[in-house]
Amino acid sequence: MTLFQSQNAFVISTREVIMDQQDSGNFLDRRTLMAVALVGIVWFGWQAYLGKKYPQSKNATPVVTEGVGEQKGSDPQKTSAGALAATEPMKVQNSGSVEAPNLSQPEKLISYENDSISFELSSRGMGLKNVILKKHNDRNHQPMKMGYDENGFSLFSASIANDGSPMDFVLTQKNQNLFEGVYKKGGLTVRRELLVQPETGALENKMTVEGIDSSFAGAVVTIPERKLEAGSHGFLMPSFEHQEYLVLHSGKEERVNITSLSEKLDETFSSVSTAGVSSQYFSSALVDKSELVPEVRLLADPTAPYIISQVIYKPSGGSSRIDLNWISYTGPKSVAQLESIDKNLGHVVNYGFFTAIARFLLVLLQWFHGLVGNWGLSIILLTLMVRVVVLPLNVTTFRSTKKMQKLQPIIQSVRERYKDDPQTMNREVMGLWKEHKVNPLGGCLPMLLQLPVFFALYQVLGQSIELYQVPFFGWINDLSLKDPYYILPVLMGVAMYLQQKMTPTAMDPTQAKVMQFLPVVFALMMVSLPAGLTLYIFVNTLAGIILQRVFMRDRTTSISTKEVKV
Repeated sequence: MTLFQSQNAFVISTREVIMDQQDSGNFLDRRTLMAVALVGIVWFGWQAYLGKKYPQSKNATPVVTEGVGEQKGSDPQKTSAGALAATEPMKVQNSGSVEAPNLSQPEKLISYENDSISFELSSRGMGLKNVILKKHNDRNHQPMKMGYDENGFSLFSASIANDGSPMDFVLTQKNQNLFEGVYKKGGLTVRRELLVQPETGALENKMTVEGIDSSFAGAVVTIPERKLEAGSHGFLMPSFEHQEYLVLHSGKEERVNITSLSEKLDETFSSVSTAGVSSQYFSSALVDKSELVPEVRLLADPTAPYIISQVIYKPSGGSSRIDLNWISYTGPKSVAQLESIDKNLGHVVNYGFFTAIARFLLVLLQWFHGLVGNWGLSIILLTLMVRVVVLPLNVTTFRSTKKMQKLQPIIQSVRERYKDDPQTMNREVMGLWKEHKVNPLGGCLPMLLQLPVFFALYQVLGQSIELYQVPFFGWINDLSLKDPYYILPVLMGVAMYLQQKMTPTAMDPTQAKVMQFLPVVFALMMVSLPAGLTLYIFVNTLAGIILQRVFMRDRTTSISTKEVKV
């Protein structure tokens, strides 16, 4: 039984309980009531969570201002909006968009390339320009480009907070993967070292700032990204296509969704360990490794074509020198690759509440791919394996449904006989349930236990880079995109309709007609979801039909009214 069909059965069973009894006595015990409540809470809570995580509305993200940076071990301090404006790590116009810096020195570029990435290292801030991920293409089948170069602040460029311009470094390439830069202005000297790790894609950074005086407001590392347009949304189902800020600060994880931003955003967090900008499959992020803990400022304007995350290091205690260390990354959101660089980078991939289950399922999916070499077949095998694991729970549900099926003629007879005496009718029906040890809500708890698996798979198949632009067969050329001809959603709707017909109910004709539209509704929900996710739901439904056919097969005679005293 699929999740959607189980939900259907849950609604029907609940209705039967309401119809058949006004006083449940001891039949609806505490565990049953808890199961009913939890199923409803989890399902509707999940819908609310998706709506919040991937909003379709055009409401702006609330602006929140938090504290400034401090030495590790100290408490975060809140700052006012006035204090934030006073630091001005980047000049901001009244509209909220970021001004391009005024740079007069000629720019020097050093080209770099390995098997997975190519970029140009700019003398302006030692930021990365023209970043190309060589193993990935964008949705237009053009080379995947990261960062945003057109506002003067290239990816991971360094600047002085009160200058509003990238530092103009004198660049030196020490070897194939190591670069050094020196910046001097007045009594201030900044030395930066950047080491590329080709195996992992990590960019290891060291920066020393000497000659600090009272006019020095801090050092800034900027993460600019091109703003994505809001993706299409399925009927009643949010899209996975989104863009968000990630901030790990003060032991908390904060995500700010900016896909549907309609007002300017200016948000600051203190005690930050990790910051980044992510889309569905790619991310640019920074993990701090310094003794001096930074703050992060998030800037966005709905009229600007880019968004910015600034990591700001502010000196404290009158120190004339600060030593900064961080790891930066730009590339695909591969859990294994990210965590091989740093555990905190693993937070870039957001699987939600059931992350532990989701990551385990991802490992299994990768293992199946190693066996068959096709991600579509891997999804099918993973679906069948999950079906086997939850089979005992399905059997419990099928047995409860089968008992109800055998009792339906008797219950209907009782209803007809006592239709003018509801209290007697409820008492007799409840007596039948007790006598035959039937609980109309007996399938709810097994369904509840399957929900975490479904939600985890939903997340894995909806945002795994492993499925990005990989074909299955025939018309499915990309498992990360919707089915271009809507064949899988239609097949899934047909399969759900057949399964619904196989599930016995005792609904009145009017409600039965209404329930017949549920497969159509669920099919419409799937039309904009990734084909890999729709494939999972379709195969899961087919497996449910087969199991239901096997376990619901009538091997005994039906209960006769003579066997029951009514």
